[in-house]
Amino acid sequence: MAIGDLSTDEGAKRVVDKALAEFGAIDILVNNAGAYEVRGWADATPQQWLDTFNQNVLSMVRMIRLLSPQMRKQGWGRIIQISSMVGVQPMGALPDYNVTKAAVINMTVSLAKELANTGVTVNTVTPGPIMTSGWIEWARSIAKTRSWGDDLAQIERRVVQEMLPNSVGRVGRVDDVANAVAFIASPLAGFINGANLRVDGGGVQSVN
Repeated sequence: MAIGDLSTDEGAKRVVDKALAEFGAIDILVNNAGAYEVRGWADATPQQWLDTFNQNVLSMVRMIRLLSPQMRKQGWGRIIQISSMVGVQPMGALPDYNVTKAAVINMTVSLAKELANTGVTVNTVTPGPIMTSGWIEWARSIAKTRSWGDDLAQIERRVVQEMLPNSVGRVGRVDDVANAVAFIASPLAGFINGANLRVDGGGVQSVN
């Protein structure tokens, strides 16, 4: 296992060096590192914007720069970026986070063009709300303020009905995203390149 801080050049290189030492080559890069803090336009300072951009975008840039040359050399690879529905349908809140997730989608298309005809594809997977531990904590805090009770299934229904509607009627699960990533990473997805695959239950009101 290679663990390091991808928000620094040294940390990213340490992770890549360890991974290459273990496996010899890397065929698939899933850029999923990222973070956010709950703050609005009045609260987010320019430095905090820079910090969020470094964590959510430049961490990916570092890994791409370190790993894409050997993918290009071997003639096959998959680079998969994890964005968020706020990258295409931003909220009023979390402005710095919204912008970084839009940047990820844009970066994917640019990189796909850069790596054209090399055997390396680059795509984005864009989740909607996913029932992670962080989402559950947020939902329970909302439920407490709105007197929705403690039952998680009931809380999920209320969130989807009243706050985050989609056409499936539930919050996504981690496996929903993992399955999409596994498909994009497989040889079955060889003709998909520069795409943004939304895994959001139809929550984003867009033709793409």
